[in-house]
Amino acid sequence: MKKLIVILIALTCSQSLAGTGITVKRVKGAAEVRRGVSEEWVRVKAGIALGPENTIKTARNASLTILAEGRKLNVPELTVLDVGDLREMSQEELLLKLAMADVRVAPPRDESGETVIPNTTIVHGKNMAVPQITASNQKDFRDMQVRGTKLLYDYGFYPTCILKAKQTMLYYPELKSRFEFRCMIANALEKMKLKGEAIGEYLSLTSIKLSPSEREKVEDNIRRLEQH
Repeated sequence: MKKLIVILIALTCSQSLAGTGITVKRVKGAAEVRRGVSEEWVRVKAGIALGPENTIKTARNASLTILAEGRKLNVPELTVLDVGDLREMSQEELLLKLAMADVRVAPPRDESGETVIPNTTIVHGKNMAVPQITASNQKDFRDMQVRGTKLLYDYGFYPTCILKAKQTMLYYPELKSRFEFRCMIANALEKMKLKGEAIGEYLSLTSIKLSPSEREKVEDNIRRLEQH
């Protein structure tokens, strides 16, 4: 009987979440959406509903406004955002995802040692579509992913921000040396009340090249967290 009740509650919660929906409220300029891993990019129109399998991207001078989890999000130009990341997650679920990420195999490399970027990416266990990646646009796509990750932080989706940031660093190892990007991860961990993990993130920053002011900031944050 108890097992049946648990199943019914889970189904109810799933239906509730599915019914919440994410809606495009406004579109300016060239914004596109892709569904799954096999469909083409199509222009976004105001009023359409988006699902967790969608990925959206905005061109230069483009933007769009979406309503997700009761929040109105403004997606700026040159941003890639996986709609499945616009969701809440408990501290326990985040810790489980982080533990799984720790044992995940790093991206494959070619004979020259360069990271091989796949045409699609795996996001939190689901196939999320991304644009075709070529050598000529890897940097641009990386920066679009970074903007999407920062957008998650700015709107309070801290767990998926952390997971997306760590995933993006797997494909673009140079991001490990970006001070502000790494601090964003540590700050998001703090927001999730994961003090030990936040300290660990700051400690890992001490192994990269930092300016005197950056190193001081890291050490101040470590001391602050250790004292509370």
